[in-house]
Amino acid sequence: MDKKIVVCGIGNRFRGDDGVGPALIDMLKKEIKKDNVLLLSCESAPENFAGKIEKFCPEKIIIIDTVDFGKKPGTIGIVDVNKIKNQNLSTHKLSLDIFIKYLSEKIDFELIFIGVQPKNTEFSEEISKECKDSLKELKMRVLKEIINVKL
Repeated sequence: MDKKIVVCGIGNRFRGDDGVGPALIDMLKKEIKKDNVLLLSCESAPENFAGKIEKFCPEKIIIIDTVDFGKKPGTIGIVDVNKIKNQNLSTHKLSLDIFIKYLSEKIDFELIFIGVQPKNTEFSEEISKECKDSLKELKMRVLKEIINVKL
């Protein structure tokens, strides 16, 4: 039986590059139709989906979010969850650390947190060219995680 996997696209669609996570979920929904994969556009409130994730009981959770780690806009990187404790690296009010901690107390899962360096997170802005260009690579990384192919 295939592992259950949840992919959470986090971000505000109305704040420029912060909409990368939900945009990726839109792309993946067109390609992935598997019962063992739950695709969630969590927008700016992933905590609202904690119950749904807990009920699905995944073995792997992949989080996609914009993260300011001081790189060139559009840069994709794995975020070390141990380094986000008590920090607010993303553009959201509730720390993702709290969300992840809550889930880890309820279910046992492997976490992969993929961050994308934003260029602009102002209101009413479209996703920048740099971050739009990174969406294809981001989609491939997530698909590889879903089908268990090593990067």
